[in-house]
Amino acid sequence: MNLDLSIYRSFRITETIKAQFRAEAFNASNTPHFGNPRSDVSSTNLGVITAVQNTGREGIDERFFRFGLRLSF
Repeated sequence: MNLDLSIYRSFRITETIKAQFRAEAFNASNTPHFGNPRSDVSSTNLGVITAVQNTGREGIDERFFRFGLRLSF
């Protein structure tokens, strides 16, 4: 399970122009998703986890941040 966080702050620049700053963190706890252990009894790696699972989100599973600025007028 991933912990995704998002915060934003809106500012009024003039009566008609607004700005919004956003900060988002994906997989904020940086939790790895381990694959299943090897189940081949003839392998020397029996019971060893040798891979991590892909969560399917942009092909990466590590923590990353995204920042944005939105202007509305």
